[in-house]
Amino acid sequence: MAHVLIVDDELSIRETFQAFLEEAGYDVTTAADFFEAEAFLARARSPGPGEAGGVDIIVADIILPRVNGLALLQRVREIDENIPVIMVTGEPDISTAIEAVRHGAYDYVAKPVTQEMLTHVVGRAAERKRLLDEKRRLEAGNRDYQADLEKKVAERTAELERRNQELAALIEIGRDISATLDLNKVLKRVTQRAAQVCGAHRCTILMLTEEGKMLNPSMSQFSNGHVDQEMWRLFRDASYPVPVSQVPEAWQVIHERRPLFVSDTSVSSLPRHWIEPFGVKSVLVVPLVSKARVIGVMALDHVEEGQEFTEEQVNLAMAIAAQAAVAIENARLLEEERDSRRLANTLREIAQALNSTLSLNEVLGLILAELGKVIAFDSGSIMLLEGRDLVIHAVKGFTDPASVLKVRLNLDLAPLNREVVESKRPLVVSAVHEDERWLKPMKVFGLESELRNIRSWMGVPLVVKDRVIGILTTDKSEAHFYSERDAKTALAFANQAAIAIENARLFEEAQQRARQLEALTKVGRAIGSTLDLDEVLELILAQLEQVVPYDAVSLWLREGEMMRIQAVQGFEAS
Repeated sequence: MAHVLIVDDELSIRETFQAFLEEAGYDVTTAADFFEAEAFLARARSPGPGEAGGVDIIVADIILPRVNGLALLQRVREIDENIPVIMVTGEPDISTAIEAVRHGAYDYVAKPVTQEMLTHVVGRAAERKRLLDEKRRLEAGNRDYQADLEKKVAERTAELERRNQELAALIEIGRDISATLDLNKVLKRVTQRAAQVCGAHRCTILMLTEEGKMLNPSMSQFSNGHVDQEMWRLFRDASYPVPVSQVPEAWQVIHERRPLFVSDTSVSSLPRHWIEPFGVKSVLVVPLVSKARVIGVMALDHVEEGQEFTEEQVNLAMAIAAQAAVAIENARLLEEERDSRRLANTLREIAQALNSTLSLNEVLGLILAELGKVIAFDSGSIMLLEGRDLVIHAVKGFTDPASVLKVRLNLDLAPLNREVVESKRPLVVSAVHEDERWLKPMKVFGLESELRNIRSWMGVPLVVKDRVIGILTTDKSEAHFYSERDAKTALAFANQAAIAIENARLFEEAQQRARQLEALTKVGRAIGSTLDLDEVLELILAQLEQVVPYDAVSLWLREGEMMRIQAVQGFEAS
């Protein structure tokens, strides 16, 4: 119910009016003069615990001591012009009524005031106050609604503008990276534009190896596109494969296919050589997914502490990564197809070169000479299998080849070589200088001095009709140099080389058998053509040289219990 304030200097009137209105259900407060009423109105605007709330209606006598009712009316309107004020007077003069209304009175009643008269006029005032309050509430609600609507429109407009900017950026990036199928150019454009659009300091792409077990940094660019030669050198030094299993953050991104923000790299599991040389403080890692297969990750980093990525930037990075993955995969497939075609042509030329001779030594030399066309190496060797030993038959790039040739490596003492022979598959060791399977045999076989600078090693089986006849090895002074792709290329080359070696060996064996047969034939003819023993023995020694090359030879005949030299060849006369 409405709260009514009665202001009159006569106590009896205050009490009478209070009784009338309380009987009608109103909350009533009384005041004797202007100052008491003003004080109450001030308190009512901010009521304390246990005090009545705001005043809805005021019934005031126009004649009050010290300050009259018209002044009170003016003060009330200053406080809240929506409070209806009913003026009461004992002189029902029309001019007084006009004056009261002019000052803003809601209504005017003359004494004597009956209960019916008072409740009627107060009831109308209460209804008016209720309607005014409702109007104010609706207006306030409408203002709030308008403000909220304007805010939402502004937010939606800003969101739309942002989305349009993102879409424009994605279209531009898509057009930019689709303009070339050169893998290196694609990687460079993607990293630079991604860093720029996502507000990062730098963007790096790390590609998964074909078997998906190793992660290799492939390209890195600053957002402004500037080139820092020292940073580029550090990046190249750090660009070697790292097992995904050793980088939990990357493993999580690859397997969950969701972005991951590392807010503090100093307490992360990220490899130190990826972080510390470049001053990376935080990094956002997103997956590169092409045709439902993760081909790598894209890392956007900050070099200042406390910087993060917004949700919009993360979503934009994911969208760019999706575009980039397709472009990278297309460029990589094209590059692989070109490489395969180029390799096939090269292997065909190499096969022709290897088949140009049937001399085993020439074939072995040609193999190492032609190998450099498809695989980079600092030194290399061809080892042929003889029983359980691998015998070094040809080398290239060694300081002292003579100290290496004909060295026999027993498979039981050379684990890496044995693995290649037994598995019939290529083996790549990225840091052979740290591998005891390599270091120990090199000491045992006296090869330590020749091979001390080797860091990367690749062993490739030489297989003919599912039979291993030896292995081909390549060495590099750089760690982590050879990839699985290199191993596949080397194996394709080794298959051609193995055939050439086998053909040369078979040819030499056939020649040897022919020489033996010819020698036997000549010896048989000599024996049948003369009975002179010395002449026969001389012919035998001459033909023996065709079968078993020698520097000197002697032939002993038994005479009783003694042996006597019957013929010699190649000895100096004494």
